[in-house]
Amino acid sequence: MFLRGYFVIPPQEVSARTTYVWIAPNHGKRYHYSKTCRGLSNAGYKRHVTSAWSRSHGYRLCGWER
Repeated sequence: MFLRGYFVIPPQEVSARTTYVWIAPNHGKRYHYSKTCRGLSNAGYKRHVTSAWSRSHGYRLCGWER
């Protein structure tokens, strides 16, 4: 589609999804996609955070979920 010599790009749908994960702040530095993950079995306090937040704070994916 052209408009006065310029190429006009049609609007695109942007779908931004935020992924949430579970962490146990008092039990190590791993994040979990499932609240019932085996790696969270001994954690008393669980917190729901974004995956970007968890990675930026040094958390890594749980070994049981790889």
